[in-house]
Amino acid sequence: SLGDLWVIIVLFALVIGGIYFGFFTPIEAGAISSAGALLVTLVTGRLTWRNLAESLIDTASVTVIIFVLLVGAMVFNVFLTLSNLPQAVAALLNSVGSPMAGLALILLLYIPLGMVMDATGMIVLTVPLYLPFLASNGISLIWFGVLLMMMVEIGLITPPVGMNVFVVQGVIKVVPMQVIFRGMVPFLIADFAVLALLVAFPQLSLFLPSLMR
Repeated sequence: SLGDLWVIIVLFALVIGGIYFGFFTPIEAGAISSAGALLVTLVTGRLTWRNLAESLIDTASVTVIIFVLLVGAMVFNVFLTLSNLPQAVAALLNSVGSPMAGLALILLLYIPLGMVMDATGMIVLTVPLYLPFLASNGISLIWFGVLLMMMVEIGLITPPVGMNVFVVQGVIKVVPMQVIFRGMVPFLIADFAVLALLVAFPQLSLFLPSLMR
Protein backbone atom coordinates (compact mmCIF):
# COMPACT_ATOMS: atom_id res chain seq x y z
CA SER A 1 0.00 0.00 0.00
CA LEU A 2 3.01 2.31 0.40
CA GLY A 3 3.23 2.45 -3.37
CA ASP A 4 0.00 4.44 -3.45
CA LEU A 5 1.59 7.24 -1.39
CA TRP A 6 3.81 8.48 -4.21
CA VAL A 7 1.27 11.15 -5.13
CA ILE A 8 1.33 12.64 -1.63
CA ILE A 9 5.14 12.53 -1.54
CA VAL A 10 5.44 14.25 -4.92
CA LEU A 11 2.95 16.99 -4.05
CA PHE A 12 4.55 17.52 -0.64
CA ALA A 13 8.01 17.86 -2.20
CA LEU A 14 6.64 20.22 -4.84
CA VAL A 15 4.89 22.51 -2.38
CA ILE A 16 7.38 22.54 0.50
CA GLY A 17 10.40 22.48 -1.80
CA GLY A 18 9.03 25.36 -3.85
CA ILE A 19 8.39 27.46 -0.74
CA TYR A 20 11.74 26.58 0.81
CA PHE A 21 13.79 27.46 -2.27
CA GLY A 22 11.77 30.63 -2.91
CA PHE A 23 10.14 29.62 -6.19
CA PHE A 24 6.72 30.73 -4.93
CA THR A 25 5.01 32.07 -1.82
CA PRO A 26 2.88 29.94 0.53
CA ILE A 27 -0.29 31.43 -1.01
CA GLU A 28 0.91 30.60 -4.52
CA ALA A 29 1.79 27.12 -3.28
CA GLY A 30 -1.91 26.40 -2.88
CA ALA A 31 -2.50 27.00 -6.58
CA ILE A 32 0.61 24.99 -7.49
CA SER A 33 -0.60 22.09 -5.34
CA SER A 34 -4.03 22.14 -6.99
CA ALA A 35 -2.48 22.20 -10.44
CA GLY A 36 -0.17 19.33 -9.46
CA ALA A 37 -3.07 17.26 -8.15
CA LEU A 38 -4.99 17.91 -11.36
CA LEU A 39 -1.98 16.85 -13.44
CA VAL A 40 -1.54 13.66 -11.40
CA THR A 41 -5.22 12.82 -11.83
CA LEU A 42 -4.86 13.35 -15.58
CA VAL A 43 -1.71 11.21 -15.83
CA THR A 44 -3.24 8.35 -13.81
CA GLY A 45 -6.34 8.34 -15.99
CA ARG A 46 -8.76 9.21 -13.20
CA LEU A 47 -9.75 12.61 -14.57
CA THR A 48 -13.27 12.42 -15.94
CA TRP A 49 -15.80 15.16 -16.62
CA ARG A 50 -17.89 13.89 -13.71
CA ASN A 51 -14.95 13.93 -11.28
CA LEU A 52 -13.92 17.38 -12.48
CA ALA A 53 -17.45 18.75 -12.05
CA GLU A 54 -17.76 17.26 -8.56
CA SER A 55 -14.38 18.71 -7.58
CA LEU A 56 -15.34 22.18 -8.80
CA ILE A 57 -18.69 22.04 -6.97
CA ASP A 58 -17.03 20.87 -3.74
CA THR A 59 -14.37 23.57 -4.07
CA ALA A 60 -16.99 26.26 -4.59
CA SER A 61 -18.95 25.04 -1.54
CA VAL A 62 -15.90 25.04 0.72
CA THR A 63 -14.79 28.44 -0.61
CA VAL A 64 -18.19 29.97 0.13
CA ILE A 65 -18.14 28.57 3.67
CA ILE A 66 -14.63 29.92 4.30
CA PHE A 67 -15.49 33.37 2.94
CA VAL A 68 -18.63 33.57 5.08
CA LEU A 69 -16.47 32.71 8.10
CA LEU A 70 -13.88 35.31 7.12
CA VAL A 71 -16.50 38.02 6.63
CA GLY A 72 -17.97 37.16 10.03
CA ALA A 73 -14.48 37.22 11.53
CA MET A 74 -13.82 40.68 10.07
CA VAL A 75 -17.00 42.00 11.69
CA PHE A 76 -16.07 40.22 14.91
CA ASN A 77 -12.58 41.77 14.85
CA VAL A 78 -14.09 45.26 14.60
CA PHE A 79 -16.18 44.46 17.66
CA LEU A 80 -13.09 43.21 19.47
CA THR A 81 -11.21 46.41 18.67
CA LEU A 82 -14.02 48.61 19.96
CA SER A 83 -14.55 46.53 23.10
CA ASN A 84 -10.85 46.23 24.08
CA LEU A 85 -11.55 42.55 24.75
CA PRO A 86 -8.13 41.37 23.43
CA GLN A 87 -6.39 43.61 25.95
CA ALA A 88 -8.63 42.27 28.72
CA VAL A 89 -7.85 38.69 27.69
CA ALA A 90 -4.12 39.52 27.61
CA ALA A 91 -4.33 40.96 31.12
CA LEU A 92 -6.17 37.86 32.32
CA LEU A 93 -3.58 35.53 30.77
CA ASN A 94 -0.72 37.58 32.20
CA SER A 95 -2.27 37.25 35.64
CA VAL A 96 -2.00 33.44 35.71
CA GLY A 97 1.65 33.60 36.75
CA SER A 98 3.90 33.15 33.73
CA PRO A 99 3.81 33.35 29.92
CA MET A 100 4.08 29.55 29.65
CA ALA A 101 1.10 29.09 31.99
CA GLY A 102 -0.91 31.52 29.87
CA LEU A 103 0.15 29.71 26.71
CA ALA A 104 -0.87 26.36 28.23
CA LEU A 105 -4.29 27.80 29.11
CA ILE A 106 -4.74 29.05 25.54
CA LEU A 107 -3.85 25.66 24.07
CA LEU A 108 -6.14 23.73 26.41
CA LEU A 109 -9.10 25.90 25.42
CA TYR A 110 -8.92 24.51 21.89
CA ILE A 111 -9.93 21.04 23.03
CA PRO A 112 -13.53 21.99 23.93
CA LEU A 113 -13.67 24.41 20.98
CA GLY A 114 -12.73 21.60 18.59
CA MET A 115 -15.75 19.64 19.78
CA VAL A 116 -18.21 22.19 18.40
CA MET A 117 -16.35 24.27 15.77
CA ASP A 118 -14.40 23.64 12.60
CA ALA A 119 -10.71 24.52 12.24
CA THR A 120 -11.15 27.75 10.27
CA GLY A 121 -13.79 29.06 12.65
CA MET A 122 -11.60 28.37 15.67
CA ILE A 123 -8.59 30.13 14.17
CA VAL A 124 -10.22 33.28 12.80
CA LEU A 125 -12.35 33.85 15.91
CA THR A 126 -9.79 33.19 18.63
CA VAL A 127 -6.34 34.23 17.40
CA PRO A 128 -7.13 37.99 17.47
CA LEU A 129 -7.94 37.58 21.18
CA TYR A 130 -4.53 36.13 21.97
CA LEU A 131 -2.24 38.28 19.81
CA PRO A 132 -1.72 41.06 22.41
CA PHE A 133 -0.71 38.48 25.01
CA LEU A 134 1.67 36.72 22.62
CA ALA A 135 3.23 39.98 21.44
CA SER A 136 3.70 41.39 24.93
CA ASN A 137 5.49 38.25 26.10
CA GLY A 138 7.72 37.82 23.04
CA ILE A 139 6.23 34.45 22.09
CA SER A 140 7.12 33.48 18.52
CA LEU A 141 4.04 33.56 16.30
CA ILE A 142 5.51 30.82 14.13
CA TRP A 143 5.90 28.58 17.16
CA PHE A 144 2.41 29.45 18.35
CA GLY A 145 1.02 28.77 14.87
CA VAL A 146 2.45 25.24 14.92
CA LEU A 147 1.11 24.61 18.43
CA LEU A 148 -2.24 26.08 17.41
CA MET A 149 -2.61 23.72 14.46
CA MET A 150 -1.71 20.77 16.68
CA MET A 151 -4.39 21.74 19.21
CA VAL A 152 -6.99 22.38 16.52
CA GLU A 153 -6.48 18.90 15.11
CA ILE A 154 -6.50 17.35 18.59
CA GLY A 155 -9.76 19.13 19.35
CA LEU A 156 -11.33 17.84 16.14
CA ILE A 157 -10.79 14.19 17.13
CA THR A 158 -11.43 14.48 20.89
CA PRO A 159 -14.47 12.64 22.31
CA PRO A 160 -17.34 13.04 22.89
CA VAL A 161 -18.01 15.31 19.90
CA GLY A 162 -14.87 15.53 17.71
CA MET A 163 -16.15 16.76 14.32
CA ASN A 164 -13.58 14.79 12.29
CA VAL A 165 -14.83 11.57 13.88
CA PHE A 166 -18.27 12.23 12.44
CA VAL A 167 -16.69 12.88 9.05
CA VAL A 168 -14.97 9.48 9.19
CA GLN A 169 -18.20 7.82 10.28
CA GLY A 170 -20.03 9.48 7.39
CA VAL A 171 -17.54 7.98 4.92
CA ILE A 172 -17.40 4.51 6.53
CA LYS A 173 -21.01 4.11 7.64
CA VAL A 174 -20.68 0.40 8.53
CA VAL A 175 -18.27 1.15 11.38
CA PRO A 176 -20.01 2.11 14.67
CA MET A 177 -19.16 5.48 16.18
CA GLN A 178 -17.79 3.98 19.41
CA VAL A 179 -15.34 1.87 17.40
CA ILE A 180 -14.04 4.99 15.63
CA PHE A 181 -13.65 6.83 18.94
CA ARG A 182 -11.67 3.92 20.37
CA GLY A 183 -9.51 3.92 17.27
CA MET A 184 -8.74 7.60 17.81
CA VAL A 185 -7.14 7.01 21.23
CA PRO A 186 -3.65 6.02 19.95
CA PHE A 187 -3.64 9.05 17.66
CA LEU A 188 -4.60 11.33 20.56
CA ILE A 189 -1.79 9.92 22.69
CA ALA A 190 0.70 10.41 19.84
CA ASP A 191 -0.54 13.96 19.20
CA PHE A 192 -0.15 14.95 22.85
CA ALA A 193 3.35 13.43 22.90
CA VAL A 194 4.33 15.47 19.83
CA LEU A 195 2.75 18.58 21.36
CA ALA A 196 4.77 18.10 24.55
CA LEU A 197 7.97 17.88 22.51
CA LEU A 198 7.11 21.02 20.53
CA VAL A 199 6.39 22.94 23.73
CA ALA A 200 9.56 21.70 25.47
CA PHE A 201 11.77 22.28 22.42
CA PRO A 202 10.50 25.29 20.40
CA GLN A 203 13.43 24.95 18.00
CA LEU A 204 11.74 21.88 16.51
CA SER A 205 9.17 24.30 15.10
CA LEU A 206 11.54 27.18 14.39
CA PHE A 207 14.57 25.45 12.86
CA LEU A 208 13.27 25.04 9.32
CA PRO A 209 11.65 28.51 9.09
CA SER A 210 14.91 30.04 10.38
CA LEU A 211 16.71 28.63 7.34
CA MET A 212 14.25 30.30 4.97
CA ARG A 213 15.00 33.92 5.94
